[in-house]
Amino acid sequence: MSIHQRLFRYFRGEAGIFHLLQLSLPMMISQASSSLMLFTDRYLLAPLGKEYPAASMDGGFSSIMLTIFFMGLLTYINPLVSQYIGARKSERCFGVLVQGVLFCLIIFPVILALGKYMIPFYFHWMGIPKLQFDLAMKYFYIVNAGSIIAMMNTAISSFFTGIGRTSAVMWVNIFGTLCNIPLNLYLIKNGIAGNYSGIEGAALATISSYGIMVGLYGFLLMDKRVRGQYIKLAQLKLFDRPTLSKLMKFGGPTGAEFFLIFVAFNTFVGLFHSYGANEASAMTIAFNWDIVAFLPLWGLNIGLMSLVGRYMGSNQVDMAIKATWSGAKIAIGLTIFFALLFFSFTDPLIQMFLPDDLGNDYAQIMHLSRYMLRLVSIYCFANAVNMVFTATLRAAGDTRWCMVCSLVTNWSMLALAYLTIKVFAWTPLTSWLIFVSTVFLESCLFFLRYQKGRWQSLKLINYAFF
Repeated sequence: MSIHQRLFRYFRGEAGIFHLLQLSLPMMISQASSSLMLFTDRYLLAPLGKEYPAASMDGGFSSIMLTIFFMGLLTYINPLVSQYIGARKSERCFGVLVQGVLFCLIIFPVILALGKYMIPFYFHWMGIPKLQFDLAMKYFYIVNAGSIIAMMNTAISSFFTGIGRTSAVMWVNIFGTLCNIPLNLYLIKNGIAGNYSGIEGAALATISSYGIMVGLYGFLLMDKRVRGQYIKLAQLKLFDRPTLSKLMKFGGPTGAEFFLIFVAFNTFVGLFHSYGANEASAMTIAFNWDIVAFLPLWGLNIGLMSLVGRYMGSNQVDMAIKATWSGAKIAIGLTIFFALLFFSFTDPLIQMFLPDDLGNDYAQIMHLSRYMLRLVSIYCFANAVNMVFTATLRAAGDTRWCMVCSLVTNWSMLALAYLTIKVFAWTPLTSWLIFVSTVFLESCLFFLRYQKGRWQSLKLINYAFF
């Protein structure tokens, strides 16, 4: 095979790199804009004190912890819709979204109740310092009250991704991010009528941005091309038992996986923050940049799920395999870029989040942050493997195995972290190394599962509820 033919095969053929990028690049840009929203919150809060960015992370992550099971379930709208399209059953697509929205409305009161009674106890158990605790609760109560908006955003964006309208998702996310920046600037400083400024203003800006995005999606659903091809009101059911059963059977393990991972991760963050304010600040800085590198990979994961879902729905397993390896090449390219960035500009990237009045704390935070950020640049490669091969496994319906694998690895990490922090009182650097090692182990297990090939014989849309 000539070099020209090889390049064509990798880049321009169906399921090649260019084909996947057409679907995934808008999602990568969308997720990059989402990371910019998180980045903006913490960057603008940093001048208020070193506790503020860490508190927004605690509060925001705890709100996500309560909703992430449902978020994970709702993201499965994407591969389910894409498989219906691959099987030429596009009239079934909108019904999947309707079941997802109905699910959001039913579960929202439960989320509010859990937030009111569970999270204060959870923060106390982790040993978060008093000032950081008070700030985190202020942030949490606002973002948790707006969690219904975030869940709706996930459901509708997953529908548009599933039907292949990823560019619409991209523009909605970009617009939401552009609105978030001035909202943060204004609300952090001024609040609303003199109230809810500071960290509460940052929370309000985040929820307001999601509300704008949901409004835009509602407008796009009224587009005649979407209505004509996917929305058949005469066939629509408010409660569609077979469709809901598919969403629960295959999306449920995905949601459980996301929840179990995030509970372990969020608890690890809280335990690490119990080392003290300097350690919490260093971790917040490292994770701020980790999110910047991770979310474009997550966008690739979403686009790849949609493409693999279509091929699996039309029984084109060979093309699903090719798309997976195209995704792997893109992911490795992205991680090389971020690894070079984090290694080459370590100190300037850290200093962006450090207030001027740290005094003697400056040297300790810089030392910890350097070590942690450089390890982030290494474990980005493991994240790349995770994002690519889990996309294929989930799109094919192998969600239960993904859940079990994530449960075992992440909760083993949490148990080790608890021992190192609370029992043996080892250094923060040792605890961080344990966390990074878990990501590498998990990536190896997902790759081996993909190579085993069981996912190739799964039939998602043929599943029936009895």
